[in-house]
Amino acid sequence: MLLPQILFAQKHDYVWVTGDDNSLTDTTRGGSTIDFNFTPPKVYYNYREQNMFVCNSSICDTAGNLMFYTNGCDIAGADDTILENGETINPGYVHQLKCDQENDGYTAGYQSTIILPVPDSNNLYYLFHKRTVIINNPFDIKIDKLFYSKVDMSKNNGKGKVVAKNIEIMDGNISYGEMTAVKHANGKDWWLVTPKDHSNTFYIFLFTKDGIVDTLEQTIGTAPPTNASGGIQMVFSPDGAKMFRTNPQKAIKVYDFNRSTGSFTAYDTIHVDYKNYPDPVTTWCAVSPNSRYLYITTSLYVFQFDLWASDISTSQQIVAEWDGFQDPIGTTFGACQLTASGCST
Repeated sequence: MLLPQILFAQKHDYVWVTGDDNSLTDTTRGGSTIDFNFTPPKVYYNYREQNMFVCNSSICDTAGNLMFYTNGCDIAGADDTILENGETINPGYVHQLKCDQENDGYTAGYQSTIILPVPDSNNLYYLFHKRTVIINNPFDIKIDKLFYSKVDMSKNNGKGKVVAKNIEIMDGNISYGEMTAVKHANGKDWWLVTPKDHSNTFYIFLFTKDGIVDTLEQTIGTAPPTNASGGIQMVFSPDGAKMFRTNPQKAIKVYDFNRSTGSFTAYDTIHVDYKNYPDPVTTWCAVSPNSRYLYITTSLYVFQFDLWASDISTSQQIVAEWDGFQDPIGTTFGACQLTASGCST
């Protein structure tokens, strides 16, 4: 399951670029596009050199026209060619292996890239992206750096150019995936949030027209299980008041958030009854556009919770169940993403 990371009002999220194993001869699989400018959304095959894995993002202009996207290896334009200076983001051994040798698309976990428009600008965009490293003795896969790359869409007659690339924001023990953003209370700036690896400590970055201008750090709640790296999703409610963090085999974590100060103000949990699937190793989440309903997915079920209920945990309902379809492998549920008209898995 592919997860485009796009969090905006207007029509910045109207075109999703997905697909692995691109082929010029087999159009039944590989590159595809989901276009929410149509009702119902238009889905069509589109061959592209950039294979997508779990690390991908795309962004449109305010009219819903695709501008550029990334698979974690390179940054490509709407015509599927690499933007000027857009090659080789996240440099290192994993890039050489996944991008150059295997051409699979980069792997840094769900929510490891996100594109945000620069406040007070019509042409500038920041792509935030995490770099993966492989550790030996004992073997492990970790994130060692958070980068940004900057795209100016006024360059090259509107095709765009990467004007800054692989600029380090932070290095250290950062979570595998789990990067999300919410608008500042001033309606212009952004809060970018990601936790330490296997931790209940969060880094909170203030992103303004001048770039990242402040980094806050806060410890709240409890840490996820040590075996859950990569199996967690973290999202804000559309109204920005709460952040939800899935927690495989445990209760869902809920954080109240102050969009003026960039701080978490309260912590709670929501119990999930996983029914006939008691020990999921991965769980994902999304919140309905009106910020009332929380959706939790495992590979077999989609659960709904009413966040306005007096006892949220008891409001749980099963709203979808895997039907057993396989062609040739099981097409089960996966990570969630809020579409232009609601939730999608």
